[in-house]
Amino acid sequence: MPCWIAAGAIVVHVPNLAALDYRLGEKRRAMTTSDGSSSLTIDAYKSEKKMLVALKGRLVLENCDGARNQLQVALKPGIDYLHVDIGEMEYVDSVGLGILVGLKMSTNRNRIHLNFLFPTDRVIDIFWISKLDTIFEISPDADSRPIRDALKKEEFLIWSEEIEDTR
Repeated sequence: MPCWIAAGAIVVHVPNLAALDYRLGEKRRAMTTSDGSSSLTIDAYKSEKKMLVALKGRLVLENCDGARNQLQVALKPGIDYLHVDIGEMEYVDSVGLGILVGLKMSTNRNRIHLNFLFPTDRVIDIFWISKLDTIFEISPDADSRPIRDALKKEEFLIWSEEIEDTR
């Protein structure tokens, strides 16, 4: 069943989103924490006009409200570049993809350059299957490393938030 993900002016046709969630469903269930939660940690680092947001865990329906709110906080005035480190993001479901599309729309509206760093093979597959790799700028590891090394420092940490299940 085809699906459309819409956020503002960007509408992405995802021809097989239900199949994507179904195929990855077993992996999704296997990747919950030992207590069955779907936690996500978001750390934000800022230096001058650049911000790095590091996502660790699972960006899924259960934590979507908190994740959306925290990611919108990252869109501070005076930011020109928003780098999202997804190297430790274990899984993203269709709701999480919608949050990332919304983030892309917000950065476009605010004229902020957005790119994703260190995508895992699993996340690259999800972006590819959903065709979001055509609208997201995804930096390979070689390009990601200098950006992360310059920004992911304790003195640049402006907040850290662990988002637990809200549903």
